[in-house]
Amino acid sequence: MDRRSSGITPRDLECMLCDETAEPKALPLSLLEEITGDFSDEQEIGRGGFAVVYKGKLENRTVAVKRMSNTYMYEKEFQREVECLMMVKHKNVVRFLGYCADTQGSMEKYDGKFVMADVQQRLLCFEYLPKGSLHEYITDTSSGLPWRDRYRIIEGVCQGLHYLHQKNIVHLDLKPANLLLDDNLVAKIADFGLSRCFGEMQSRVITENIAGTLGYLAPEFGNGVITYQFDIYSLGVIIIEILTGKKGYHAVDNVVGSWSNVMGKSQSNVQLEQVRVCAEIGIECTNFNPAKRPDTQYVINRLAETETIDGYIETGVITSHQVRSLSHQAEHAPNGLRQDTPNTPGAASSEENVTAVTVAETTPYNSFWKNTAKLDMLNAKVHKLNETMRSIWSIYQRLNPDIRRCLEYCSIFPRRCKLRRNQLVALWMAQGFVKTSCATEDMEDVAEGYIQELVSCSFLQPEQTWDKIGCFTIHDVVHGLLDKVARNCFRIENAGSQGGEGWNGDVPRDVQHLFVEKYDTKLITGKVLGLENLCTLIVYGVEEDTLVKERVIESICKRLLKLRVLAIAFSQEPAAIKINVCNKFSVPESISQLKHLRYLAFRISNYGYPKVILPSTIRKLQHIQLLDFGDGYVEFNFGVHVHLRYIMSRFQLPNIGGLISLHTLRDFKVSNLQEGYDIKQLRDLNKLRGYLHIKGLENVRSKEEALEANLAAKERLTELELRWSCNASNRCSRQVDAEVLEGLCPPP
Repeated sequence: MDRRSSGITPRDLECMLCDETAEPKALPLSLLEEITGDFSDEQEIGRGGFAVVYKGKLENRTVAVKRMSNTYMYEKEFQREVECLMMVKHKNVVRFLGYCADTQGSMEKYDGKFVMADVQQRLLCFEYLPKGSLHEYITDTSSGLPWRDRYRIIEGVCQGLHYLHQKNIVHLDLKPANLLLDDNLVAKIADFGLSRCFGEMQSRVITENIAGTLGYLAPEFGNGVITYQFDIYSLGVIIIEILTGKKGYHAVDNVVGSWSNVMGKSQSNVQLEQVRVCAEIGIECTNFNPAKRPDTQYVINRLAETETIDGYIETGVITSHQVRSLSHQAEHAPNGLRQDTPNTPGAASSEENVTAVTVAETTPYNSFWKNTAKLDMLNAKVHKLNETMRSIWSIYQRLNPDIRRCLEYCSIFPRRCKLRRNQLVALWMAQGFVKTSCATEDMEDVAEGYIQELVSCSFLQPEQTWDKIGCFTIHDVVHGLLDKVARNCFRIENAGSQGGEGWNGDVPRDVQHLFVEKYDTKLITGKVLGLENLCTLIVYGVEEDTLVKERVIESICKRLLKLRVLAIAFSQEPAAIKINVCNKFSVPESISQLKHLRYLAFRISNYGYPKVILPSTIRKLQHIQLLDFGDGYVEFNFGVHVHLRYIMSRFQLPNIGGLISLHTLRDFKVSNLQEGYDIKQLRDLNKLRGYLHIKGLENVRSKEEALEANLAAKERLTELELRWSCNASNRCSRQVDAEVLEGLCPPP
């Protein structure tokens, strides 16, 4: 144990924390054990690949203690982190207070004998930042942090990285999870476990292994050469993520347009220029050619220009402690003085000095994942990738061809999009990707096997959801691979497009599967209706003030005759179709021309109990498997239909017994007043699975009648709810109810 650490108490550590000039020190293990409650689970605040982080409680302050998980395996990471942290002190780098490198002997039993084993403890102590990491604040423009806070975070990260590069330190693991925020949202770079310190005249290091986080790693990481440009690429990804809530390419005009919708007019001219500059910086930093990426000095200069425009320039090193002090002083100052100090962080000026700025038109940046790469080109370049990428490519090639097609199909969705399990299965089935081996095998069971294999390969990553259905995301690296190999898929991410201009890109004429992020009548009629090979058209959401015109739906039905999937307002979130003043949505009779259609979704909003009018011609859709009308109310007699498996809406369907392939039926109400609602309608619906609610059971008069429901044959039901109306005038006796209940016995 380092002797210099002996004698340091919690009070000494608190004094160090209050004195910003204090240097980091070796700390005793006993001190860190004391302030963390012997590393108790209650004080754990974070966990990563290398370490666990605990809250260290002092008398009046709090620190963070990072304990290495496997000290022998990660000894180099510990030494690198200490080496880098001892060299740095900056307002935008997490403050390092000290370290503990403790080794003690412990008698352990091995092979029947007691032997002396060295037990290593490797710990680091930092200032505690209560706001957590930037990762928790990444959102799109519609929610989360206002622009000034986001800009201040971008500025802080850039200044911190500039300082590190001046100190010849390459971080190598910049990502939102490693950017911490103090009480005033001052960004601080943390986690130097992968960092490298260059010599004075050194600009690169050659190494066999480069670690990092996929999605933030520079694309050249496979060549084994570390440069400052690694961090620049990561910085660009982070800036774009702060601007949009998503990693990846976003056109500058779309980003600016998205922010213009949420900014007040008094601020928009100045702050939108900041948005534009930051978007341009993000795109420049993520250039695939490292030589074309800017350095940190260039980035700092660009940001400084926007600060001059915004009417304030912060100079010097302002710490979060000083920010709190200034805020306190301003709060207690006379009113006249407060008006003279508008530029303290967190305070707003009483006046805005706006300067008119003209910005030259920029050439749109072409992102690497647009579907232009050929498979043979990918094969030619794959040997240049590192072991991780080669492994991903190898596993992908070994997939069953049907599973591979299912995975490639997922590339039409944007990155980080949550893919719901039931929707994935239904879409794959609609496209014919799910193959059964015999007539008795269920496609849903086969598709579930596909999902399990993709999860086991880490191509699909499970996500927690509020319901029990579950959903998945695809890692950015895997998504990039799919974008290159799925040449018949295309997506239009137009959520930030301006209403007047709209999306103005080009869609490949031979595309088969198309995703459109936001409904746009002009886009549909001008660019989509001519895609005669289209098999999938998914429009994710419809904006609040946009009306989906029935004539547009009719044009789709008459022009896109190969469609298997047609979904408008696909999202499960509040982005549904708003209907006309008559509170009705009519599906056009021309729907029958889509003879290949399997999946039809017009998700209606729940405002005003809307009604969906289905034409009689819909019965001609002999292959239809799924109908989804959201919160729309449907009343229709389908008769006998052997392929319809899912109906998602509020509905009243007489003679439902003819839908023998039906898999879901959440509610069934028994009625003797209307024909086609008797209990025996359930008799042949033996493929039902999941939850079933049967109500109106006061209308079932005997056990024999109840047996006609044939519930014992419905082996896939997992939850059954039976309900009698307490107020029914025709309610049978308790004895009859008991007999009916016996007749409704579910499968064992």
